[in-house]
Amino acid sequence: MMPVLAASTAVNTTTCIAKDRAFARMFGAGPPRAVPGVAYALWLARDVITMACTFTIPLTLGLWIERKSKEGWLPGGSGAELSAGASRKLAQFAAPVLAQVPTCGLHLLGLDAYNRPAGNGVTVADRFALLRAEYLKTFAARSVRGVVPYVLGAMANSELRQAGRAAAAKASCISSLAHVNAAPLA
Repeated sequence: MMPVLAASTAVNTTTCIAKDRAFARMFGAGPPRAVPGVAYALWLARDVITMACTFTIPLTLGLWIERKSKEGWLPGGSGAELSAGASRKLAQFAAPVLAQVPTCGLHLLGLDAYNRPAGNGVTVADRFALLRAEYLKTFAARSVRGVVPYVLGAMANSELRQAGRAAAAKASCISSLAHVNAAPLA
């Protein structure tokens, strides 16, 4: 699972941070300037968490949800069990959305580090005031925006991979049988 996290994080992070840099420079307060290292670090942390919660954590979380549902854990005490597929889909939906809880703050703080660089009299209290003012609407927007690529896209990707693997296994099996059928009987 770690190679998938590393590859997806490397590709996604590079493009997202380039986009964040461009947007900060285009729409930021004041004339365009160099992006401080702290902003890059905050955006990198945001993207690593997002990629982990999109590509790595849902599999483990889905297995945990399935196990807990078999133990009668479901809320409301319904006693119903979730199938492996339903558990996996619930995890694939929940993990990226829940990732927005910490990543939204990291995103906002990265933008704030650009707009109000350290050393300009900006205090920690000022940074938290920005989070209080902007967090909920940013959280809502990023959560809704993330459903298509990180939930629906990841689910479609998973289904396509499974179908491709099944087709490859079937083709391999048929190919093996063709050689057996073509072999002369002794």
